[in-house]
Order: sequence, then structure tokens, then C-alpha cells
Amino acid sequence: MLLFTNFIAIIYIIFLFKRKYPVSLSMYWVVVFYAVYIFVPTVRNHITYIKDIPNQLVEEIALYSLVGLISFIATNQIFLFKWNKMGAVSRIEISNKATKNLVYFFVLIFILILMVTTGAEGLTKIFSTGSVNLLVEDKSIFDTFRNVTLFYLTILGSVLVLTARNIKEKKKSVILFVLIIIIIAIVGYARRVIIYPIFVVMFYYLSRIRNKTKILLAPLLIIPVLFIIMFLMGYIRTFGIGNLNIENIISYFKDGNFLDIFMSNTDFSASYYYLSKQISYGEIATSPLGYLKVLFAAIPRLIWESKPQYTSVSILSIIEPLKVSQGFSAATGYIGEALATMGVLGVVLVSAVWGTACGYLDKKYQYIVTKRVNDMRAGVNNKGFTIFEYMYLYIGALLITESHRGDFGAASMDFVLEVVFLGILLIFFSRKYKTKTI
Repeated sequence: MLLFTNFIAIIYIIFLFKRKYPVSLSMYWVVVFYAVYIFVPTVRNHITYIKDIPNQLVEEIALYSLVGLISFIATNQIFLFKWNKMGAVSRIEISNKATKNLVYFFVLIFILILMVTTGAEGLTKIFSTGSVNLLVEDKSIFDTFRNVTLFYLTILGSVLVLTARNIKEKKKSVILFVLIIIIIAIVGYARRVIIYPIFVVMFYYLSRIRNKTKILLAPLLIIPVLFIIMFLMGYIRTFGIGNLNIENIISYFKDGNFLDIFMSNTDFSASYYYLSKQISYGEIATSPLGYLKVLFAAIPRLIWESKPQYTSVSILSIIEPLKVSQGFSAATGYIGEALATMGVLGVVLVSAVWGTACGYLDKKYQYIVTKRVNDMRAGVNNKGFTIFEYMYLYIGALLITESHRGDFGAASMDFVLEVVFLGILLIFFSRKYKTKTI
């Protein structure tokens, strides 16, 4: 069953690759699906903590994966084949100047919060022992604001690069973005804060390329770059940049299992591992309302005592209660979440929703890309970066990636608080630019 699922996934990836603009949300969804449910079990014998998963269990997971993949393809291809005319797209352009002003504003906010929560002594501790120790010690509301502000800064840095209209603006924007990344890599904790914005910039430029050779070569650069960034962030947040030892790092890679090291810097293998534990445990039922967590998260438990938890927490509290008490963040993949909330029907429905959403958004996005290319050929200046493109890119980077980890409720909360909120600010401060229809 795993081999057949592998075959179907590769066929659909090839089909998407042959399209005019191969890099899309649909392609990304299938690629991440492949990484979690096909690549990980295929190489599991070389990964220490999942090599003991029995073949029978792997085949059972592959069956659920096949159901989900077919459901995604069946709904996704409707947009690719049938709905060629999606109509005009309302476009609100984001101002580079407005974005830059927001960057400066949040830099100021971050400095003030850092002074309150960390101070000179705390900064010294970060440099010498890493941000992990500080995170364990500090649990105030200001620490939450500090961590959210870090993400605001990196997101805005990526938008700054994408809204630059000329070479001069581009150079300044890239320099500022790199400075933000370096600083946050040192004082921050969550690696997604850096990885997602870098991914968004890469995805944006690749999504406009029609040259298939360039697209095939891009992962050879992107995957090592992202892996190195994630590894170094993990090292720095654990030991501190002051204790950076290149010889120890080289020795670590020489003596260690590379796949173990690689997988430990992603949650994909962890999601597969905990999915296997969930299925081995037996039937686990959680509330489907976990998918709608963003709609009622603000309701206090004093009013609604039985308010559902995040789905990942509900599942892991049964199969790994100790991990939950330690604040462990990995989940059982979107398939595990769907099985726990609605059974096999849930796998079909959730996959169908993603297939529909990705197909619809891709069609809108590619309409913008094609229209922009045609305008440029006709001598019309159409270099703006729109709010739709901003949302589209972060749906891929945040929602799709984290939903595949297995908690759409948590991912949607992050999306609203971090991406949508910034989008509203960007629209407000770019309001002097009129809404255009293309």
C-alpha cells in the first residue's frame, strides 16, 4: 500500500510540475504530504526512533494516507481542469514605505519588551547559555508579546523585500531583512519565526518561474540552506552564540546519523511517529470543534468549562501525557487529527477541503501572475505586491505546514494573530493606495 501511495503521489507531482507555473499551494501540499507519509516511512529503518514501527502498521497508515491523497486530488483537479475563468481579483497593494514604518515601530516595541523581560543580565545569559534557559525561567505575559513581536518583525521583513519596486529599495530591504534574521536567530527561540518568512520569499520568486530546470535545481539550494539555518538556531538557542564551536559541530555530524540529525530539525518524522502510536493505541475520539478553536478561543473556561482543547493536546494527553506536561508541540499529522475527530470520513473531508482551497487559491494567484506578466509586456507598470499574495504565501508557509504537523486549530490561531493581524495593519497604513481590480 505504501508503494501504491508513493506511485500516486509522484504521478500527481509530475502532473502539477508540467503546468505553466508549477510552484503552487497544491504542489506544496502534496510535497509536504509526501515528506510526512511516504518519505519518512520509506527511510524509517535508517531513523533511530521510528525504525521499530512494524510493517503492518506502516501499511495501515499508508491506507489512510492513500484515502486522503485521492480525496485531495479529486477536489483539487476540479479547479485545474474545469474552472479556467475565476473572474477579476480585487487587489490592494501593500506599500513598501508603510511596511518599513511598521518594521521600525515593532523594532521599538521589541526593544522595550526586551528591556522589561530580559534586561542586560538576561541578554548576557542568552549569548552565553542560549535562549532555551531563559524561556524556561520566564513565563510572563510580556514574554508572550516578545515572542509574537519577533514573528511580526520577520514577517514584515519578508514583505519589505517583496514590496520593493526598484533595485535601490530591494538592496535596502534585503539588508534590513537579513539583519532582522540574524538578531532574532540569536535572541529568539522558535525556528519557524525565521524559516517561514525566508521560505515565503523563496516561494514567491519560484512561483513566477516557468523554467522547469531552475525549479528542479532550486531545492538543491533551498533544502540545505533551510536545514543549516534550523540546525544553527537549535544549537544557538541551546548553548548560546558565545559557545559556538565549529569543531564540535563537525564532530557531531561525523559521529552521528545524518538522517537522525536531519529529522530532529523538523517535526515530520515526529508527526509520523506519534501517528503510529495513536493508531496502535486504538480508537481515540476528540471533538471536531478543535478545528474551529479560533472562533471560541477568547471565551474563558469560567463561562465554558468543557471548552475543547487543541486537538494535538487532546490526543497526546492520552498517548504521551508526560510530553504534554512538558509543553511538547509535535502532533500526529493532519491524518491523525482527522481520525480522532471524525474517523476515516474525517480524512476524506479534511483532504477534500484542502484540495478545494489550494485549487481555488492557486487559480486566483496564477491569474495575478499571468496578468502582471502580460501588463509588463504591454509596457504597463504592474510591479505591486498585493494583500492577496501576502495571504496566499503565508497560507502555504504557516497553515499548510503546521496543519500537516497535525493541529489545524493551533495553526489557524497563529495565522489569525500573526498573519491576518499584520495584514490588517498593512492595509490600514497603505490606505492611500486605491484598491485596483486586475
